[in-house]
Amino acid sequence: MNRFSLIFLLLSESLISQNTFHGKVLDADGKGLSGANIYLLNSYNGSTSAKDGSFILEDLPAQGKLEVSMMGFESQYFDLEKVDSKKIHQIVLKESFNKLKAVTI
Repeated sequence: MNRFSLIFLLLSESLISQNTFHGKVLDADGKGLSGANIYLLNSYNGSTSAKDGSFILEDLPAQGKLEVSMMGFESQYFDLEKVDSKKIHQIVLKESFNKLKAVTI
């Protein structure tokens, strides 16, 4: 009976520590950004935002860092320790303006 209790406790602890990150990636005007990359740094766990900018990442560890990025926008980072898994996060990406010095054809 003690072994069963220990196994159940260990399994339930690992299930409880799994996080979910819900959100919507928006531009400065509040429009959803399709194709933004959302992923856990140093892993293959990630997702891409849908047409309306929405996404869901599941089975995240309790610790780590998420990156939200898209070409033409500045990346944003989130510590999983500080993320509320019950909240739908509104992530507004700021445009990145890079000036080209020259174009060679």
